[in-house]
Amino acid sequence: TYYDQYIQWAAASAPALPEEKVPASPTYQLFPIPRETLERYRAKDGQGQDMDPGEWIKQNWPQAQPWWSEAPLRLSAGGFVWRVMKVDNENNPTSALLLSEYVIAQGPYHGISESVTWQKSDIRDWLNGEFFRGLGPDLRKRVLETAVVPERNPSYPEVPQGSKTEGRVFLLSIQEVADGESTDTAESITERLIGRRTGLIATPPSQEGGVVWWLRSSGVDLRDAAVVRNGGIVYGWYYNVDNHNVGVRPALWINL
Repeated sequence: TYYDQYIQWAAASAPALPEEKVPASPTYQLFPIPRETLERYRAKDGQGQDMDPGEWIKQNWPQAQPWWSEAPLRLSAGGFVWRVMKVDNENNPTSALLLSEYVIAQGPYHGISESVTWQKSDIRDWLNGEFFRGLGPDLRKRVLETAVVPERNPSYPEVPQGSKTEGRVFLLSIQEVADGESTDTAESITERLIGRRTGLIATPPSQEGGVVWWLRSSGVDLRDAAVVRNGGIVYGWYYNVDNHNVGVRPALWINL
């Protein structure tokens, strides 16, 4: 019929709808660690002989300074330098939490400005994908699968933090930076832990002066995330998740 012909003509003549574009995954600028820096922090015994990193941590942990001090326990592994933050058992440790000594990359928490938590963030995907695969094999086989539990931003407790996740590499939360200290607000951490700023100030390798680096805690809303600012100040307000000029300082648990 004429009506059927008209419908066919109209369908053929209608402009094609534009394809929905899926945002591309963001890229992260990785800062390589100079070879001489890696050599300086290799696990060695008193005679300068190489040691197993796990045994080295066990041997040196009892005399270690706090991770946030000027002289923490440091070692190179997997192509990066790490601070030993803590062990699971002071008397007989079997695992250790490591934090990157340097800001090792720069990039966004998430590729676009939208509501997001750590659970769905691009930076989590990158850390547990491309970054983890790039670690040296000796370290990679030691890294433990870790349950990362959401912890509220003490400044904005009403902001959701997503669900528990499983992964091998993560960012520290505000509470993990506080290391057990009371956290009425994110900013109170800085006031209470004024002596810890040295451990919170971080730079890319071979650079001077601190830079801003991401924490995994959400900020004032889900389009923002908490950071540590360049002076070692914990900032729980708003750094937009799509800010490409913020540093990355990974953390991971390893088997000793």
